[in-house]
Amino acid sequence: MEQIPQPLIDSLMGLGLLESEAKIYTAIVLLRRAGVKDLIKFLSLSKPSIYAGMRSLEDRGIIMLIDQKPATYQALPPDVALDVLMRTHQYHKEKSLHLFESLENEFYQGNPSASLWYTLDSNNIEAKISDMLRDAKERVICCTSGKYLDLIESNARRTLSFNIVIMSSDKTIQQRLELVFKNKASIHTVRKSQMINFFAAIGAGDQEDKKESMLDELNMMDIDNLFVLMIDDSECLAVPLSLPSNPRKVIVTKNKAMILNIKLIERMLTTSE
Repeated sequence: MEQIPQPLIDSLMGLGLLESEAKIYTAIVLLRRAGVKDLIKFLSLSKPSIYAGMRSLEDRGIIMLIDQKPATYQALPPDVALDVLMRTHQYHKEKSLHLFESLENEFYQGNPSASLWYTLDSNNIEAKISDMLRDAKERVICCTSGKYLDLIESNARRTLSFNIVIMSSDKTIQQRLELVFKNKASIHTVRKSQMINFFAAIGAGDQEDKKESMLDELNMMDIDNLFVLMIDDSECLAVPLSLPSNPRKVIVTKNKAMILNIKLIERMLTTSE
């Protein structure tokens, strides 16, 4: 019997569960408590898959054995279980970064090759934006919800080509910029819902089910924090989408392939209005 929506399964898989594990966890939540026979009947999964899934979920700490005979399990509430999965991801992220750093130091023996990108703490973002704008010689591309516009505006009188995309339903921001730049900049406004739909369409392609799942995930993200700045098609700074409670570090890159991708996205945004 299939009673679990696929977008929920996809989201749980995004947090590291296998499809069978996502179904088993959800079934135990819905059934309040469940044994192997209950899960086989509810999910139509094989007995080995049920046993393997329950062992894995118990190891992860999101279900627990409450009766021995017959073996019956209860699930942690979803808000607690999802926090457990997120903390596990965070732990492995930090551990992986530490191991990568150690491995690179050993491999390059103190002479690392040029990095594709590096990260900055959010405390240093304004200084880096100012440095990039000061170094710009020809062209500036910026995508923002309105953050750091004062830094962009301070360069309005320079002989630079500006392409600015504003993510907002407030047209007064565009009007303000048009007055500051006096028609010397290409300025476009897109609604936040358009931006979310755009990213979901890129990520999902022709898969409508995947698009719906991605829309749910993107609507949880802090779209207001998104910021992209590129100068002279040679250096790019990006504040990527993140959960409001878990802001990501700023990424800076000079990688040509990444810069080309960002240019294409900016072009698609400004031609899809």
